[in-house]
Amino acid sequence: RATDERLQRDVAVKLVDLSQTTDTTVAARFHREALATAQLNHPGIVTIFDAGTENRIAYLVMELLPGATLAEVLRADGPLSEHRAVLLARKVADALVATRAIGVVHRDIKPANIMVNGDDATLLDFGIALAQLDADMHLTAPATTLGTAAYMSPEQAMGLRATAASDVYALGGVL
Repeated sequence: RATDERLQRDVAVKLVDLSQTTDTTVAARFHREALATAQLNHPGIVTIFDAGTENRIAYLVMELLPGATLAEVLRADGPLSEHRAVLLARKVADALVATRAIGVVHRDIKPANIMVNGDDATLLDFGIALAQLDADMHLTAPATTLGTAAYMSPEQAMGLRATAASDVYALGGVL
């Protein structure tokens, strides 16, 4: 949580200390998250305001959303009613349609990446999103598995290319 001093509003800031890794693709992945998310203009997807790197610290500035992650809600309240679960899943599915429309596959749909505020759901964390336009960048080595095992589609678990169907599979796991 931070304050955008220029625009006088509260924002969320994601930081990655690039000096703490020997993985040369981390900065490029972080930049890709900013680009992928910034292309998405949808009420069910977190809005990106700024991104950059300063002194080996990469940062992503985004809207500060009210509510709690679905993971936090489930921990605090237990299972959702069938009606509320379906309502939230529909909102996430609608956001996934928007991501697919611009060639983005999220690849990490899970309760911790869904912000819930009442009956609204917002998709977060496009950190391992796969944009079709990045296909030539080869930031993910062949047979590299990215995602969260409990929600990962079989093709992702086998190191194959994730597709929009992979995100639908993961949403089914969340539901």
